Amino acid sequence: EEVGDRIIKLVFIGQKLDVLVETIFDETYMIGHTSNYLHVLLPLDSTKIGSIVNAEMIESTDNHLIGKF
Repeated sequence: EEVGDRIIKLVFIGQKLDVLVETIFDETYMIGHTSNYLHVLLPLDSTKIGSIVNAEMIESTDNHLIGKF
């Protein structure tokens, strides 16, 4: 990942964003994306797959933002 990508993700920490939840990522998270195509991991709740949810961005990894409801 490039440094610029990481900085862009850090800008979103603390913000609430709409996320289209797409699929289960692993046994803990599901994954989706924002309107500007940032990938977001959210706590697993299979009832939300296919929905747009509003989530607060709380952390950034090399590849994803991590959000909470």
